[in-house]
Amino acid sequence: MGQLGITAKDLGAADLSEQNQVLIQTLEELETGSEQRVNSLERELEEYACRLKENDQEKRTLRSTQESLEQDIYDLRTRLDLTKEELLCVKTSAVSVVVLMLFHQISAPILGSVPDANGTPFGNHGNNPQHPVWHSEETISQLRRELLEFGSATCSGALVLSVSDAQAFSFQELQGTSFRGTELLKSELARRDAAIQNLQKDVLLSHQALSAEVISIAECKEQRISRLQTELQESQAELQHGQGRIQQLNRDLQTTGQQCEELRTQLTEVKEQLARGEEENEALRNCKLELTAEVDMEDKQRAGQVERLSATVCSMNQEVGERGGVLTGQADQQCQELESQLSETRVQLRQCQDTVRALRD
Repeated sequence: MGQLGITAKDLGAADLSEQNQVLIQTLEELETGSEQRVNSLERELEEYACRLKENDQEKRTLRSTQESLEQDIYDLRTRLDLTKEELLCVKTSAVSVVVLMLFHQISAPILGSVPDANGTPFGNHGNNPQHPVWHSEETISQLRRELLEFGSATCSGALVLSVSDAQAFSFQELQGTSFRGTELLKSELARRDAAIQNLQKDVLLSHQALSAEVISIAECKEQRISRLQTELQESQAELQHGQGRIQQLNRDLQTTGQQCEELRTQLTEVKEQLARGEEENEALRNCKLELTAEVDMEDKQRAGQVERLSATVCSMNQEVGERGGVLTGQADQQCQELESQLSETRVQLRQCQDTVRALRD
């Protein structure tokens, strides 16, 4: 019975040790997997953080580009306004210069030496600084009035000269001269009007071409701004998606951390159970050593008893031999009893030896 109790305790201790080893291995695998998952989540979180920084940098770049393009559009519009003003000034100056040149060219060869009704030469009107030569309509009206006055003065002068000195001038010559001067003035005015109209057309075409170019550039800038705004919206959407992903990863990381804490708690409990199992195993080992010592002691005692019994048998055999046949029956009976006791003792000795070998194994 003692041997069976010791064997059951050994088997229980071995099973408990195996279970503890399996449980420790499982917990170590779970802890390793959790650490790998945490490391993976941390790496992914770092990647998303880097992408978030890149998106912020790209967003700032797009904003600066948009501001630069808006500034370019504002500059182009300012230049367009200035160009319009310059074109208007050039147009006005060109018309004024053309009218002034027309007035001088017409008045110089025809009216330079002929006085008007007041005795003033026609050419002096162009040199008068107070004369409104910078206004085309006024200048043309003045030219027409002077032409009429010139015609009247010519007619009056022709009549006076024909009365005073008929040999020097003739009325037909003065009339022809007046008619030729009038025709020349009209043709020159028509040519100058055509030149002014051509110049106005050229200025208008240049203005339209410049406006079309500026509008095209502005449209290109606006299209680019629209495209950059679309890219900015896409980047913002991707940024929001990345932030949501980061929040999800943070939640996963917290959940994994909680699981790791739970696994660490379970591992601590298992280690405590393992320590208690080791203490129980140590107690079983001490009990086994004590039982082994007791069995060895009993074995030694039984061996001593066997030796004493053997000595007793030998002495009794000697006594039987000495006493002779009188005590033969008693001696045989005692010998048989002693032999049976010896057999039982040997059987017990073998059992003890087997138990000792089993405990030692």
